[in-house]
Amino acid sequence: MAAGSGVPAAPGPPTSPAVPYPAPYPPPAFVYGPPPWEYQRTEQVGRTKTGLLLLLVGTLLYWLPEVNGLALLASLAGGLVMLVGGILVILGRKAFGPAHGRNVMLSLVFVIVGIVGAFVLGFMVALALLSAAFNPGALAGAVEGAFYTLFIGIFILAAISGIGSVLLFYAIHNKTGKYIVLAGYVTSLALGLVTFALSIGLLTDAIAQIVASGGTDTSALDNLQAQAAALGLLNGIPVVIFTLANYFLWVRFNRGEFATPAGPASPPAMPGMPPGGAIPPIQPR
Repeated sequence: MAAGSGVPAAPGPPTSPAVPYPAPYPPPAFVYGPPPWEYQRTEQVGRTKTGLLLLLVGTLLYWLPEVNGLALLASLAGGLVMLVGGILVILGRKAFGPAHGRNVMLSLVFVIVGIVGAFVLGFMVALALLSAAFNPGALAGAVEGAFYTLFIGIFILAAISGIGSVLLFYAIHNKTGKYIVLAGYVTSLALGLVTFALSIGLLTDAIAQIVASGGTDTSALDNLQAQAAALGLLNGIPVVIFTLANYFLWVRFNRGEFATPAGPASPPAMPGMPPGGAIPPIQPR
């Protein structure tokens, strides 16, 4: 009974025993596809590998010894193959990080400077010889000056182009590859100096012989051209060294050292982030 009242309290509703609810089912796992950057990087790595192979083949064609007069044709074919290979390397540069991408573009700049410089150098030498043709008395001095200009210009242009060869794959070479590339560049500079020193001595003797004969004996000049061509073959030594470094790099590509790693599933893009996130570069091992 309630306090202060003669009316008994009404009974409450019956209570049922507590029944535990079953645990909720876990939500189904949503499997995301590979992030877009994996496809992009795989494609870029493939381009770089193909470009590297074309550069190797093009170099061998370009330096193919003269066989039945096919040297010019082989050089043109080699230059075309190397051009295609270089384009592929440029297109695939982003897969290996900003350092490699920057070096590839700098390498392109040095190569272009070397090509333009070669045309300018040839024009200057031809202009000097043409001017001397109208002044026979100054022909000997003009020829000597033209050859001096030619030798010095070739050395400078070779040094500039060599920097481009060093930078092209320097960032993705391992330590051994970097040493080989630098050794190739130093060798090219040393051989350039040796060629310059020997050619200048031969040039002085040839000019003296031409002057002594009154310009009728040009056999010494012909001999100078033949010996200069023979000395030019020494330039094949640094080319072989650079090719060896690139071959070792191509072997590393074949071993899968630059293959795209299988990354985790890609979550949905967050605000301000591109789908799949930024492209992570491949670091050289």
